[in-house]
Amino acid sequence: MSTPQIVGWAIAAVLVFWAVGAYNRLVSLRNDISRAFVPVDAQIRQRHMLLEQWVDALRPLLEHNPQSLDAVLAACGQLQAACDVVRARPSAARPMASLRLAEETLAEARTRLKGDLPARPEMLAGLGVAVFGEELSRTTTMRSTSSPPGSLPGCSGSAARAPCERTAPRAHHGRVRRDAGA
Repeated sequence: MSTPQIVGWAIAAVLVFWAVGAYNRLVSLRNDISRAFVPVDAQIRQRHMLLEQWVDALRPLLEHNPQSLDAVLAACGQLQAACDVVRARPSAARPMASLRLAEETLAEARTRLKGDLPARPEMLAGLGVAVFGEELSRTTTMRSTSSPPGSLPGCSGSAARAPCERTAPRAHHGRVRRDAGA
């Protein structure tokens, strides 16, 4: 073998090892995104259950206006369906965008429902609605202090874009380092 052939084989070997390493890194990032979505998914499920209980408790109070209750349940179902799609492939941008839209729809429906509630808190206290409202507020607060469904830790911007690649540990001079917020 001549020297140019040896150099060519060496370069080819380096490129093959680099390609395998890059592929492994991409798979690792995809798995990190999947793991980052698990707590968001659990919180969405918990909130879905609380919303159903809250709506059931409010039904006797809002017999004259069941549309707002049905709107919350429909938005809740839409959010759950979007969450199921994202759970299958959390690194895809479009399902993540639909999850964000479903979240906004649910927030609007909840706001309309809160506007339809009677102004007297003593009416709500007898039904146990205040307890559900507090739990929902706590769940929503936990979600807002953690990452919103459209973004992952260390990311900013719209959910319509592909998930941020800065969510996983990155090698930095031989050491693994986490980005801020991760």
